[in-house]
Formats: sequence, structure tokens, C-alpha cells
Amino acid sequence: MRTLLIAMALMMTACSAPGAAPSAADAAADAGGALVGRELTPAARSACMRGGGRIERGGMVGAQQCVTPYADAGKRCTDGDQCLGDCRADSSSPLPPASGEPTGVLPDSPSHDATVGVCQADSDGFGCFTNIEDGRAEATLCID
Repeated sequence: MRTLLIAMALMMTACSAPGAAPSAADAAADAGGALVGRELTPAARSACMRGGGRIERGGMVGAQQCVTPYADAGKRCTDGDQCLGDCRADSSSPLPPASGEPTGVLPDSPSHDATVGVCQADSDGFGCFTNIEDGRAEATLCID
């Protein structure tokens, strides 16, 4: 039985893509060990607060994260390149219907058929949202 478990572990390791994206825990370790379990280290908390962020719990596991507000929050946009964060569909206005009719138009946008969103408020990546890229709404994502 022990040999079987070792063989399975080796097979699972071998099947991993060599350039696979690191897990959140790996990323935290690479960032100077910012997370210990589900808590930010005191140094990470301090750096967050000095940088104007706030400590929040996020995701299904409730891990602490530093959430930093973006200076351009709420600015109208038609693409993420126009924002410090992402350009997201405004939850207070509907997305274009299936026929492709726009919900709003920026007068200076290259296409007057562009879907207009707003720049995201802060760096919190959890929740459900629809990004706007090149004036088009992408699929709605829910990240938890």
C-alpha cells in the first residue's frame, strides 16, 4: 500500500507542467513570506497600511489580503488599459443585450458602439465581475 501511495505521488508530480503557475501559497512565500497560514505577517500588514491599503479577509478560506484603493476608481472606461486595475461593467447599469446594442458610449472612444464600464475601485480580486476589454464585455467571472 505504501509503495502504491509513493508511486501515485510521483505520477502526480510528473504530470505537473514545468512552467505551471504557482499556487497562492507559493506566491506568498515568494513575496517574502507575506502569509503565514491565513494571516499576513506583521511586516506585510505594516507595509500594507503604510501604502494606503487595508487588511481584509477574502475568498472561501478567508485568508487575509492587503486591499489597495485605486486613484482612478469609478472613471469611465472601455478597456483595462485605461485603468490602474481592470475596466469592469458597472453593476448599476445593464450589459448590452445579445443583439449587441451598447449600454453607453464615450464620446472620444474610437467606436461609438463600445460598451462602457468603470475602473475598479481597489485591488480586491474576489467576487463576481465582468471585465470590459476593447469595448466589449467579457464573460462574467466569480473568484472566491
